[in-house]
Amino acid sequence: TNTDAGFASTRRGSCPANNGDGDENLAALDLVTPNSFDNNYFKNLIQKKGLLQSDQVLFSGGCADSIVTGYSKSPSTFTLILHQPWLRWETLNLSLALLERYENSAVL
Repeated sequence: TNTDAGFASTRRGSCPANNGDGDENLAALDLVTPNSFDNNYFKNLIQKKGLLQSDQVLFSGGCADSIVTGYSKSPSTFTLILHQPWLRWETLNLSLALLERYENSAVL
């Protein structure tokens, strides 16, 4: 993989020696802000510090590199793109609730 060797070695230290031991162990995807959902995840990928190989492949010389770079440089872009589907979902839920209310009142 293209993960930073020092980072991988450090993280490997929290892995159990025997398969199956420590299956409950958790590791933060982002060491900088582990309790926040922000763009540091993408900054880590650029520094080759993705926790999972499936994450690090997002920044490995392929077509996703420009997206990762964009999100890492602009927290507002990341937030906007993240919130758009949520806003659409909330609008849809509201529309369905209003339609249901209208249909129920029309039956009376």
